Amino acid sequence: MAKVVPLTDEDLPEGIDVVKRLPRSDTEEWLIGVSDFRGQSYAFARVYYRDKDDNLKPGKQGINVHEELLSELLEGLSAVDDLLTDRAGG
Repeated sequence: MAKVVPLTDEDLPEGIDVVKRLPRSDTEEWLIGVSDFRGQSYAFARVYYRDKDDNLKPGKQGINVHEELLSELLEGLSAVDDLLTDRAGG
């Protein structure tokens, strides 16, 4: 079994502001925050994994959303949350 590395802010990649970290497995976690690319700000939620040296690296799974579209994405996610709640009978 892989070694579980505790979540700390000391190992975050440079150039991103992380507001939430969610463990996914022993070697992966979701990072949620803001990054800048070519002078534009983006909200992101991306799976990061630990390489052989125990450094966090970005994986392929995730999403980057330009700041202008963030409110529309949040509305869509809220609608999905409502739908899942209805399906669960709650």
